[in-house]
Amino acid sequence: MAEQGDALCGAPEEPQPAGVTLSDSLISTRTRSAGPLPTGTLRLDRENITCIGKSRGQEGIHSLYLQQNQIEKLENLECFPNLRFLCLAGNRIQRVQNLQGLLQLSLLDLSHNLIQVLHTEELPRSLRILDLAGNQCTQQEGYRDGVLAALPRLLQLDSQPVRASFLGDLRRELAGRARLWRALSLEEHRARLEELRELLGAGQGGTARPGPQRCPQGRPGAPLAPLRAPSGSRQPPGQALQRESRAKGAGNGLQVPQTPCSSSRE
Repeated sequence: MAEQGDALCGAPEEPQPAGVTLSDSLISTRTRSAGPLPTGTLRLDRENITCIGKSRGQEGIHSLYLQQNQIEKLENLECFPNLRFLCLAGNRIQRVQNLQGLLQLSLLDLSHNLIQVLHTEELPRSLRILDLAGNQCTQQEGYRDGVLAALPRLLQLDSQPVRASFLGDLRRELAGRARLWRALSLEEHRARLEELRELLGAGQGGTARPGPQRCPQGRPGAPLAPLRAPSGSRQPPGQALQRESRAKGAGNGLQVPQTPCSSSRE
């Protein structure tokens, strides 16, 4: 009886399950036992997974759930080349790395891990949504600006929209460029108008304009050489002709018009 009591009291505790490696066999087992899931979706959350092993033939997986495991390192994810959604929240990851091969990745959840320093060059440029909340790296100086500069297509960071402020800056920059373009266009237009005025002025200055000419007697409208005033007279030729005509008309009893006819250019 004592031995049985000792045996009962000294019975070893139930062994804790060992760490699990993400492998082809695990994927196959969970795929068969899982309920109906959308095509291309694999759920392996809370499976006590400690590391991601190499696997083959996973091109059809688009969404991978690995949250609430014991994963410490991002590795071998290139075995899922068509991933668009990757959730690794609540693990023990210390560094963002080995993600450059995921060229189609749109959403990455690394919240509540152990990432102290973020190297933005390790993040895929295809990301639209990124969550790093609960990591020490979010407290480093310039964290948000650095992430936005590295990921130009990002729409949401740590559950906060980022596109609004980015679009505002973009609109202001485009508006400033448009104003500058209009100002330069207006200046060029004015310069061209000034050149045209100078060309027109030069053309007009080089052409002589004929003045009005008097009609000869008996030939209305015919050109006549300019009249010269009699020698010793200071009066203009027109006035001298008028005086002479009046004198002759008065002697003959005729009325002579005081203003001679003139022809102008038609």
